[in-house]
Amino acid sequence: MTYAESTIDWATEVAALLDELTCVQEELLALLERKREQLGARNTAARAEIRVREKRLAARLALCQERRADLLAAKSKEEQGGCPGKPTSDPGGRKPIRSRGRTKLLRRPMQLLRSDNILNWVQAQRALLQVAQLVESVATLSASRP
Repeated sequence: MTYAESTIDWATEVAALLDELTCVQEELLALLERKREQLGARNTAARAEIRVREKRLAARLALCQERRADLLAAKSKEEQGGCPGKPTSDPGGRKPIRSRGRTKLLRRPMQLLRSDNILNWVQAQRALLQVAQLVESVATLSASRP
C-alpha cells in the first residue's frame, strides 16, 4: 500500500520520518568514530565491514528522501481533492470542507516536511559519508607508500 492509497496521519508520518533521520544520524556518527579508530589501527578487515555499513546507511538516507517525496506527493494529491486525508466535500462537489482546528494542526508537520532544510540535511549526511570514504582512500594510499 502506498501513501496515496491510504488515510494518512500526517503528524505521525512526519514524526516517524524525523525519528528515522535522527536514528540514521546517530548511527552515522558512531560509524565515523569507529572508522577513525580503525584507520588509525590500520585494520583492513574492520574497514571492509564499515564500508558495508556505510552502504546501508546511504540506502537508508535515500529511502528517507523517497519517503519525504512520497508524503509530499500524497499531501499535494489530498489538497487537490484526492483520497489520502479524505476531507469531506460539500454536496455540490466544491472545495473540501475542513475544520480550522484540523488545518492548523496539520500545518506545522507539513511545513517541516516541505522545508528544504530536511532535504539539505539528508544530502549533507550523504556527503559526509562520501567525504569519509575519500579520507579512507587517501589514508590507505599514503599508508601503502614507503
